[in-house]
Amino acid sequence: METSNSKHHLDVEIQVINLVCSVCEIEIKDHNVELNSSIKDLGIDSIRFMSLLIGIEEIIDCEIEDVIAEIEFSELKTVGDIAELVKKFKR
Repeated sequence: METSNSKHHLDVEIQVINLVCSVCEIEIKDHNVELNSSIKDLGIDSIRFMSLLIGIEEIIDCEIEDVIAEIEFSELKTVGDIAELVKKFKR
């Protein structure tokens, strides 16, 4: 039985995967982007990372600057790491 909390986490994971695909300009159907996919291997450079942060702001419904002190950017290595960040701050 799926709880609302597990559905929320799944929704966040799907949103993050879609965001990463959008930022990387890749078609989901053409690539296998998963939670364990490395953001480096997906081609997320500093410019794309900034676009990713803007997308994260939209998902969590607050400004990154409001939570930036609590984010350890060097630990964001996979799509799953980004999803966990979003889950932590999503309102």
